[in-house]
Amino acid sequence: MAGRSMLAFLLTLAVTLHLSWDATFLEATRTPLAAPQLPGSDRAQSSRADSRRSFASGDALPLVALAAAAGLAAATVRTVRVRRRVHFSYNTDTLMPGSEFPDMTVDEEAAWVAEKSAELEEISPMTHSEYLGEVEDLHYAFQQRLLPFRSNNKGMNTRTRWANQKRKTLLCEAKFFQKIRLWKPLAMKYPTLLKRYAALIGGGHQVDLENRKMMVNASFLKNAEFVAGFSYLDFLKETNGLEFDNWAMPKVGDTVTGTIVDVGEDGAFVSIGAKSWALLPVANASLKPVNTIGQAGLRIGDEIQAVIVESGVQSKVPGDPNGVQDILSTKDLQLNSAWEKVVAAYNLEEGTEHIQKVTVLRMEGWGAVVINQDGLQGAIRNRELGNQAGNPGLIGQTLEASIVNLREDKKDTFDDAIFADDFPVEYTYKDVAKQALAKNLEEGMVLEAKVLEVLPASVEVEVQGVSCTISKTNVTGAPGSSFQMTDVFRIDEIIKVYVMDVLEKDGQIKLSTRALERKRGAMLRNKAKVFQMAEETAKLFFERSQAQKNKVFESLAGIGDVLDGGIEGLKAPKKTQASSVLGDEDDDDLGGF
Repeated sequence: MAGRSMLAFLLTLAVTLHLSWDATFLEATRTPLAAPQLPGSDRAQSSRADSRRSFASGDALPLVALAAAAGLAAATVRTVRVRRRVHFSYNTDTLMPGSEFPDMTVDEEAAWVAEKSAELEEISPMTHSEYLGEVEDLHYAFQQRLLPFRSNNKGMNTRTRWANQKRKTLLCEAKFFQKIRLWKPLAMKYPTLLKRYAALIGGGHQVDLENRKMMVNASFLKNAEFVAGFSYLDFLKETNGLEFDNWAMPKVGDTVTGTIVDVGEDGAFVSIGAKSWALLPVANASLKPVNTIGQAGLRIGDEIQAVIVESGVQSKVPGDPNGVQDILSTKDLQLNSAWEKVVAAYNLEEGTEHIQKVTVLRMEGWGAVVINQDGLQGAIRNRELGNQAGNPGLIGQTLEASIVNLREDKKDTFDDAIFADDFPVEYTYKDVAKQALAKNLEEGMVLEAKVLEVLPASVEVEVQGVSCTISKTNVTGAPGSSFQMTDVFRIDEIIKVYVMDVLEKDGQIKLSTRALERKRGAMLRNKAKVFQMAEETAKLFFERSQAQKNKVFESLAGIGDVLDGGIEGLKAPKKTQASSVLGDEDDDDLGGF
């Protein structure tokens, strides 16, 4: 484009200089030859003056031509730029589908107009008296009597003459305008303009204001309905017979439906039926963090629902800098939907999963900030992260977590959340990890564990990457007052534990080292020996504990017979503990401690 513009400029400059030079030469040769004049004579002085004027004008012509050529080139470049801007303007693209006018005979057109006019007349009726009253009201408005004017034609100015002409047109062609008003509500307000338009599209140049042969063009109206996608009847119903009493533009807070017509750097432009396209900024396009409209899963042509969050904002539509537009948000609707889902999951409603997949966005001093699959952000405190607390390697990873707390008053402000209490959802990763571990454990198993923390009444251990707790009563059969937990365990020590009980649904895992003792207090006297014989002791403990359970079940099975003999015959089963299963005596077969 730049090369063609420069070439055109050079050619224009060359031609202009050539023509200006020829004009100069012709001007110079236009002076007739004359006989020599005596110096100082009047004729000689006059000839020299003419010659100076001639050559002065001749010398100026190239400069004028150069300036003209430069101006022409600049105008050409400016025109190209303007055309380029208009060509790529968002307001010049064809959005309405093309069509061909239906082929209808005169009788078919008349029947179609009569049928449709009758339907429209039912919604927007007007008697002849009402029509005449409307004409008089319009006649007063045509004259614009409240505007100052100067009479220039015996008391009748131009506005009055045109007002009379329009009134005459409406009265003389009342039948036509009573029908056309159903299709074109502004036709009565601009009766003569309607004739001018008819003459223009008909190819005529002379406007006959006395023409009384105007008719409704059925093919044009039928094609207009096809292109618009709705009928004139639909329009009258929507506006309540042009009363517009139920017609209101969307306002801030309303949910609207629109179609994405274009995507720019600022976001997506959405047609919602307003004068200007609404704008859906990238920040409002998704509950999840996105950088472009495409990342939000939106494309041109998609029909979306959005909430109007601002109105009357300066338009960002290219080519319409002075307009105003609405600002939309789909984020608010997504937030409401995501919140309903987490509430249902928290309440364990049918068809929901209490455990959700969340992705770690960042780590904070108090825990982790996570986001679920619907884009709702939440928090996992350090105590709920278990052994993963403070691990920066979690960032970007997907975890399985369950909901432990909801805060509805925080769901609209989590973008500004700083602490765990500022987030609408709190999760626990530790309990979910326990549930996953519980699926792989069975009673009687012996596992290796790593001591994480020693507390006065318990010890925290890690089993297969999951943090679990062993209470003091399950550490040893010795009386609790006779030892301290620090006398038995040290941090990072590798020990062995016995699986006492597993509740897969709740993720509860009961571990014990007491079950590995052959004799009470063995964990205090010879802990290494206990762990060395852990598998053998665990097998024996499991067999004897199962035998004790079977006796209890047999007692419960005969409870009906016992009740028949009276409550006195009911004997409670003997309480079973880890120490009583093996007893306090040494087992010669297995070896005592």
